[in-house]
Amino acid sequence: MKKIYFGIESYCNYGKVYLHKIFFGWEPLKLKTKRIVSRNINRSKNEYIIFLNAGDVFFSIDTLKELALSIKKNPKYNSYSGGTLQINPHQKKITRKIGIGKIYEILPFSQLPHPSFVTRKSILTKLDNPFDSNLKIAADYKQQLILRKKNLWKNYYSNQIISIMPIGGISNIDKKSVYFGYKETLISSYEIYNFISLYFIIIKLVLNLYSRLAIRIGIKT
Repeated sequence: MKKIYFGIESYCNYGKVYLHKIFFGWEPLKLKTKRIVSRNINRSKNEYIIFLNAGDVFFSIDTLKELALSIKKNPKYNSYSGGTLQINPHQKKITRKIGIGKIYEILPFSQLPHPSFVTRKSILTKLDNPFDSNLKIAADYKQQLILRKKNLWKNYYSNQIISIMPIGGISNIDKKSVYFGYKETLISSYEIYNFISLYFIIIKLVLNLYSRLAIRIGIKT
């Protein structure tokens, strides 16, 4: 059986990507800043790319193995997504379950969490700039919007929890950073879809609430 390999990219300004070593392997690409992500995508020897920030970790030692099996069973997609658990490391509790549920498939232009979003290299290389280095927070969502705009969006939605993301990064360290993220999303998405960008902000708010309720009241996904 053909093995599936992943290229692991970190587009953070510090730290490392912590990986569990599993049998079918990967090619870790260590980056200092997200400004060279696009260049390193072209250098990757692997077809499947997943982006992690410092602090993001895979859910278990078997995560990539299970993800590879899912890809093998569903080979005709351009990208694959699962869920990310956002945690508060100080309070030691899960605050959000992001990316899992029919709502992400039903709502047009739903944003998927980048630590649980795998894209084919052959698809990313069709984009002029897979990651906009001028953006501090919204680069991952802009990438997903451009894929849709270029009719390259063909995503397989799975119920697999792929990653764990701690609170405290640039996008959620405080209310000011959250506000900045919405503002950056609005401005960057307007360049692609004009006034539809207002809808993007609405669905981000809806999905934010949904991901919290999925933990608090146990919404079945």
